[in-house]
Amino acid sequence: MLKKHLFCKDTKSFWKAMRQDELTYAIQQEFQKEPTNDQKQAIRTFIDFLTDTDRQSVMILRGSAGTGKTT
Repeated sequence: MLKKHLFCKDTKSFWKAMRQDELTYAIQQEFQKEPTNDQKQAIRTFIDFLTDTDRQSVMILRGSAGTGKTT
């Protein structure tokens, strides 16, 4: 993943991308099995929110009971 970041036009986006990669790796290490594609997409969405510098950003996590929002 580092290779794709070497071509960022500015250092701010480079470091944001590096943080995103590190967070992705750390979260995926907590899974006992390979995350599903839906779980991978959820991780990407959550990390995008965590690394967003807009202080007005809000993330709403919703879903039916029993669908794994807390696990």
